[in-house]
Amino acid sequence: MQILRLLLYALIVAWGCAAPSFGAEGKDKADAEGKLVFYSTSNTADAKAVTDGFKRLYPKIDVQFDRTSDSQLMEKILIEARAGKPLWDVVSTTGYYGYLLKKRGLLAAYDSPERKYFRDGFKDPQGFWNSTYTTYAVFGYNTKLVPKAGVPRSHEDLLKPAWKGQVGMEGRGYEWFTATISGMGREKGLSYMRALAAQNPGLRIGRTLLAQLVAAGEFNGTLTAYIHSSTRSKIAARRWTGSRCRPASPTCIRWPST
Repeated sequence: MQILRLLLYALIVAWGCAAPSFGAEGKDKADAEGKLVFYSTSNTADAKAVTDGFKRLYPKIDVQFDRTSDSQLMEKILIEARAGKPLWDVVSTTGYYGYLLKKRGLLAAYDSPERKYFRDGFKDPQGFWNSTYTTYAVFGYNTKLVPKAGVPRSHEDLLKPAWKGQVGMEGRGYEWFTATISGMGREKGLSYMRALAAQNPGLRIGRTLLAQLVAAGEFNGTLTAYIHSSTRSKIAARRWTGSRCRPASPTCIRWPST
């Protein structure tokens, strides 16, 4: 299924650009393989846009799409690897898990012609992954529960008594944790995380879920929501500025070649 993997990967890398062309020979080989399995952690609408675009170019190919959370997807891939029966061809996941997949030798390198348009830091030097978009982590809050004067303007504001037990957080926000500590500095960052833990934040799995819970009033705010999740759930979002810590550190959603 090597040709199919390269075709879908190239389409993902060229997302938003002109469709890549592989010529009649490449199309014939892809049609002959007939099936492609695509694992993804991106939202269903985005992943469907990619697979629908692929189907328009290669209507004879059956694309199977499997979407789940990044940690669950990683577990699924590792189980298949241990059994010696990998079922997937192309995977999209967050940067942290993309790094782990590469480290474990579960990705194959592919130097797409589109890679030359990517800046350093948005592509793997060895060609194992490329970023397709960057999304921002923001503080989202319920405007009916949080008065304008009470909107936090920094991370430290969330340590005030009024926010105790009122902040929802992604239970596996490894990249957010690392980026925040990096921005604050290790000593200050770890001290802040301990103080934040004492505020009894509500841990949930899924940033879209967190935004929905804030909109429903279960939490007054969420510290690790993606900005598009806040927009879709119609809650207000704030991106803090003016401090050493970047409050909305970018998280790359990478689409590794396999």
